[in-house]
Amino acid sequence: MQFQFLGQIPYEKAVYGQQVGVVSGFECPPVVSMGVRAGAQDLLNGEDYWRHQGFQICRTDRGGQATIHNPGQLVIFPTLDVRPWGARLFVDHLIIATRNFLQAHGLESHCRSGEPGLFTSQGKIMSVGLRIKKGVAYHGIAINLSNDLEPFTHIRVCGRVGVAMDRLADHGRVAPLPTLFASWTEAFTAQLTTRTFSPNLCEKSSVARS
Repeated sequence: MQFQFLGQIPYEKAVYGQQVGVVSGFECPPVVSMGVRAGAQDLLNGEDYWRHQGFQICRTDRGGQATIHNPGQLVIFPTLDVRPWGARLFVDHLIIATRNFLQAHGLESHCRSGEPGLFTSQGKIMSVGLRIKKGVAYHGIAINLSNDLEPFTHIRVCGRVGVAMDRLADHGRVAPLPTLFASWTEAFTAQLTTRTFSPNLCEKSSVARS
């Protein structure tokens, strides 16, 4: 397993550049990512609004519905063979590693029944959406660090209107993204060696399979 931080790159370039065995961290220019369950109803203002705001609309084969990616958000694609753990346990590992990462930076987070991702007392801070193809996980997670949260008010976040969002920057000083990515990789590597399994951490809709 290799780790690489790509800096800021277009979202589609990161999607098409996924390599098996590599965990990639990056941020990207403004984009609305549409999962396999997303539809026009998830864009509350329509596609023209987003284009005028400088956002690209990207339809992908990941699980889940609509979300926002923009500068200051850490996106992580762990393109790994998940058969040693199974898809559900692998998603658990991603969520628990992120929870441990946030805790190490002074922020407590938790899961909500039936809603994929992680939440603080202020709102949603981490999203997850994967595609498992022939035992390999593609796409991944997004963690709000210092990104603008206002655009989230114009979509149905994971199919829900009015979801409150949160970011690490609202709870203290945020380190540079490469440093935070390195911190996350430490939490993730440690988590992969555990046998923790909480089957209700993430609903199945965040994972597409083929």
